[in-house]
Order: sequence, then structure tokens, then C-alpha cells
Amino acid sequence: MTYILEEISPEIQEKILSDANCDERKKRQLLGREGHFNNNPGLNWVVDREQDSYLFKAPKIDPREPRFDFFFYYKASFYRIYFANLHKYIVYFEDFVSTDGLKVKLETELQKAFNVYRNHKRGLSPYPDFSIVFEGEWNVN
Repeated sequence: MTYILEEISPEIQEKILSDANCDERKKRQLLGREGHFNNNPGLNWVVDREQDSYLFKAPKIDPREPRFDFFFYYKASFYRIYFANLHKYIVYFEDFVSTDGLKVKLETELQKAFNVYRNHKRGLSPYPDFSIVFEGEWNVN
């Protein structure tokens, strides 16, 4: 169970769009504005094929919004996450997560995925270690 970095090819795009059938709202976000993948050549994802889990930068809902959002696909569910507080390095899960056992597993897998994602640019680390907060646990406003 290891995450690796790859460029998102047309075949991978089709897989992601197929996986997004589990969440129509997120699929619409991927297909909006002439398509997230079509307007962003060179997008990367980190993937653990053994678990069918992956992370990639999500399309912006509001192009004026400065935050960076990501989609994390795990156990046949899409989660939208973002850095809610860059000064404290808090990653916020926008979607409700139902059980504590799943939260622990999501935290572990997300940390693994981000460790690979953040180190892909010549050893630079644009995303520092972070804490994870789930919907309903903290008000980010």
C-alpha cells in the first residue's frame, strides 16, 4: 500500500469521472467550465492502486478563491478537502465522515498521500505537516 505520483492521462481521467458517479455534485465540478482536466494539462495525482485510493488538486468552485482544494478518493467515496488555516496547517474535510474508525483511516491515508504529493517538485515541500479536522468538529469561518 504505497502512493506513487503520476500524471493524469486521458485513461485516468475516465477512471476518475467514472468513480465520481458516486457523488454527482463533485462530478459536476469536474465537468464544469469546459472540464477540469481539459483546462489543466500536466495535472498529477498520487495513487495507491492496491487500495484504489488517490488524491489530486480539485477544480476551484470560485476562481477568485485563494485556497487550494483537493479531492481524496477512498473506499468508493470522494472527499473534498482544503487547507482551512495555512498558518496552523489545518486540513478540513468538507464532507461528513460517519465513524471514528473511518476518520482514523482517512487521516492515516491522507497523510501518506500528501507526503508523496508534496515532495514531487524537486524535493520541495509546499504542504507542511498538518492536522485534520472533519465536518462538524470545527468552524473554519
